[in-house]
Amino acid sequence: MAFRHVGVQRCFGGGKLCLSQLRNGHEVSTPARFTFVLRREDGVWKIVHHHSSAIPD
Repeated sequence: MAFRHVGVQRCFGGGKLCLSQLRNGHEVSTPARFTFVLRREDGVWKIVHHHSSAIPD
């Protein structure tokens, strides 16, 4: 995952991942993408927004 700063107190990043779950006793994997927005509060980075969704076929 790569982050890009937007000013001194904010940054955003994103990437791809693979979600796995059991369906009817079989593991099913779904490729997905995600984004995060972080803000520095009192010297600590905190997630203020997150989104993830399956990558369309």
